[in-house]
Amino acid sequence: ENELSKALTHRTLTARNETVTSPLVSEDECRKTRDALSKALYSRCFQKLIGLINKVIHTEKSELSLGVLDIYGFEIFEHNSFEQLCINYANEKLQQLFIELTLKAEQEEYAREGIKWSHIDFFNNKIVCDLIEVKRPAGIIAYLDEECIYPNGSDISYLKKMENNLTKHAHYESCATRTKNKASEFMIKHYAGDVVYNVEGMLDKNKDALFSDLILLVGSHSTSGFLNELFPEAREA
Repeated sequence: ENELSKALTHRTLTARNETVTSPLVSEDECRKTRDALSKALYSRCFQKLIGLINKVIHTEKSELSLGVLDIYGFEIFEHNSFEQLCINYANEKLQQLFIELTLKAEQEEYAREGIKWSHIDFFNNKIVCDLIEVKRPAGIIAYLDEECIYPNGSDISYLKKMENNLTKHAHYESCATRTKNKASEFMIKHYAGDVVYNVEGMLDKNKDALFSDLILLVGSHSTSGFLNELFPEAREA
């Protein structure tokens, strides 16, 4: 209990041959550390469960296989934040996969084999996926991750970076050019519709304060073999 309390309220940094443990400076930081541990436990338990299910139902006969996909639909609310960005990004990727495997690939194969077919016009949403996910030049998620690294990073400075670098993109619209806008909003023109996102709280929602102290504690010092399995990197540290 004492070790857990210390891991939730302190952070250990190692530089060269020196290791320094310092207390977290605020109650809010401690809460974020606690929430990061809870999120990691939930995520890894879920992944473990899926792995066990796949192992149990695995069969060499492909005709008996079963695929299950459960995902939220595209979301456009009056107030859209980090959660909607993640959900809509996932839907963009699924749409892109459908386009690549079903429409684009099939039509290219028909053309190669000289098969007659009725041409289907479609919007290739790769340009939207790139806007969100590319790292060079940076996209929406890359700028968010970058801003989370800086000690003085903020939601508004994150928005300003996008405003300075993404306004020329065909599927990004600046809050400054919209007639109805807030200083904390930007818009993405998704394949399913235009969505206005509010950046307030995005940095906090994207941060993962799962420090090495917690990983080592849960993954190697715990008496639970199950918890040890969930954090295999602790044994390698």
